[in-house]
Amino acid sequence: MGSNIIELAKLGHERAAELKGSYEAINACSVVKPDGKEMSVNRYEFEDYGTNEPDGRYVTYEDYSASEARCAALSAKLRMINDLTEAAEQANKLAQEAVETLVQERNALAAENSALKKSEAEFNEYCRRECEDVGDTWVDDFTETPATDAFLAEVRASARNEGINYAASRLAAAFNHGFLDKPVSEVLDVTRMILSAKEDLANDPPPADNGLSGEYAEKAIEEWADQIRKGVQS
Repeated sequence: MGSNIIELAKLGHERAAELKGSYEAINACSVVKPDGKEMSVNRYEFEDYGTNEPDGRYVTYEDYSASEARCAALSAKLRMINDLTEAAEQANKLAQEAVETLVQERNALAAENSALKKSEAEFNEYCRRECEDVGDTWVDDFTETPATDAFLAEVRASARNEGINYAASRLAAAFNHGFLDKPVSEVLDVTRMILSAKEDLANDPPPADNGLSGEYAEKAIEEWADQIRKGVQS
């Protein structure tokens, strides 16, 4: 019985020492007499206490509940934003597909109108010749298609610009890779002249048909090649 009391007293002291760093002792003490010897044992009442620290490990339940509520509200807003974003992306995809379809349909209509205009011009020329053969006068009558004309002009301008860019790039690449034995100043001037054709075609009156078809350049190439052959033969 005595040994049990001593052990309990030791455990009490040990427990008090452990709690002393974290709790505040408020009340004290009592006396126990094991084995006829008087031994004092401190008795304690404890109150929890804490201080407000930026890196503290604990929060109040009220703050925790408020934080949980804010997190839940933010999560709901985030889900709504994600849903709206997904819907917007889907709508944008559908709009792009619709635009692509409209562009294809417009191109098809423009091609058909272009063929019809060509056929109309050929028929008009036929009627003029027939009237002239019999001594009558023919008055040209063409269908006005301003939208088709504007679209075809845009297509032709885009195609011309691509061709001009390609020609200038080929010339520059040929010089940079050693295929042209010419001064850099001459190659620079010719390359600039080629690229300036885009602005010329956009602002000046349309050149003759053979100027755009390449007929003039092809004829010049044949003449130059003939001159070179004659020079070699002589």
